[in-house]
Amino acid sequence: MKSLSVSDFKAHLAAYLRNVQGGETYLITEHRRPVAEVRRSNADTQLVDYPPEPFSFDDIDSTGVGGARPGLAMALIAEDRGE
Repeated sequence: MKSLSVSDFKAHLAAYLRNVQGGETYLITEHRRPVAEVRRSNADTQLVDYPPEPFSFDDIDSTGVGGARPGLAMALIAEDRGE
C-alpha cells in the first residue's frame, strides 16, 4: 500500500483512480496522519443508479424548495428530536 498526501491525490486523481482499478491501494494522509484508504471496490460491477431528475435551482422559490411552507425545516428538526 502506498501513502499519498491529500493534495497529491487531488492533483493526480484520474491517474490514481486508474491505478486503483488495476488493484493498487492507497493510504491518503493529511499532515502525515491517515484519513482514508482508497482501494478497488468489491461491489457488483453493475452501473450505479442515479435519481431520475437531478436537483435544479429552478425548483427554489421565495418560500423554499418546491413551495415548501416557511418554517418547515425547523418543524422537521423538532420532529426528529421528538419535540
